Amino acid sequence: MKRFKSKRREEGLTLVEVMIVVAILGIIAAIAIPSYSNYTIRARRTEAMNALTEMANLQERAFSNNGAYTTNFGALPYPQTTENGLYTLSPIVLDGTLGYTLTATPIAGGAQDGDGAYRLDGVGRKAWDKANNSSFGYDWTDR
Repeated sequence: MKRFKSKRREEGLTLVEVMIVVAILGIIAAIAIPSYSNYTIRARRTEAMNALTEMANLQERAFSNNGAYTTNFGALPYPQTTENGLYTLSPIVLDGTLGYTLTATPIAGGAQDGDGAYRLDGVGRKAWDKANNSSFGYDWTDR
């Protein structure tokens, strides 16, 4: 009895082809994941900047109503942390009329830990502790 060979080609992927695809995906992931991580860190910084700006607006409102910056933080709706809990907020008022300094510090062990603190004062100076050593030598826009 004579056997007939099928002229159909076998379908599917070989192991080599699958390994090439896996290697390509690995290279793409090695490039994309760190870039995305840096992007999310930069994007989360806006949470601190927005909270400091809002706190400054509340202080200026208190000054325009009372002639002095408030040292009674219970009178103003100051939150202890930012909206998503990434930064701790701390206001410092100097003698009511001299000014204030607002600071947003990343929560230890949080997503922004090690990114440095942000500071905004009553004159409008915006500073960032980029080196995370309490130097505050950078503007908010510096990356």
